Amino acid sequence: MKTSLIIKTLLLVVLLIVIRLIFLHEEGGHSSVGGGYYNLARLYYLFAVIVFLIIYEVFLLFSNRQENGVLLIIGLLLLLAHIIYGLVLLY
Repeated sequence: MKTSLIIKTLLLVVLLIVIRLIFLHEEGGHSSVGGGYYNLARLYYLFAVIVFLIIYEVFLLFSNRQENGVLLIIGLLLLLAHIIYGLVLLY
């Protein structure tokens, strides 16, 4: 693998970790985003990550580089994993 591909993949994972930390850093206890009885932090996290990954995929499609094929697959797998996680969380 090329070094640039490894760096881009690591940056994608780091961005997802940062988004996760923003919304889920206080997952236990009485902390919740939006107040009230329901904890909406996971829902906001899923929404933010799914929007980010869709924008990421569209950007990779329009940049049209040969090495972006692997990044498209990685991004698509992460997108599908988060959508499945969201469906499991909602039901």
